[in-house]
Amino acid sequence: MSIPIKKIMVPTDGSVASVTAARWAAALAASIDASLVLIHVATLGEARVDAERRASANGGSGPNDVEDAIIKATLTAMGPVSAPVQELHAYGDPVREVVYQAEHVGADLIVVGNRGLSPIKELLLGSVSDGIARHAKVPVTIVR
Repeated sequence: MSIPIKKIMVPTDGSVASVTAARWAAALAASIDASLVLIHVATLGEARVDAERRASANGGSGPNDVEDAIIKATLTAMGPVSAPVQELHAYGDPVREVVYQAEHVGADLIVVGNRGLSPIKELLLGSVSDGIARHAKVPVTIVR
């Protein structure tokens, strides 16, 4: 049985592992004529700090300064991508938001790095990649 994969979601936090996962997903997407959805999920605390920073700088340059920067840095680090790419920003718990957004945008696969920027937080709260794998309604590939 063949299951068509047309949309691949890739969560990114700007870490080396998330960029590696994004490169792998981009290569897969190009080989099977699929598109990519790069998503960055900012915790509510991160979003508040960014909003305060923008307010103190007389408005800043937009509502998603940090999130835009992370996704742009990921795209730059990935190099040329031949698959169509959609950028998505969300706020809240990364596991819940990735699982929800994957369903919302109709992702057929989630590709995630095995370690993000906060190894201590992962030890205390549980791995984001593990949480996504446990709760997603679509297949999840964890890239090392």
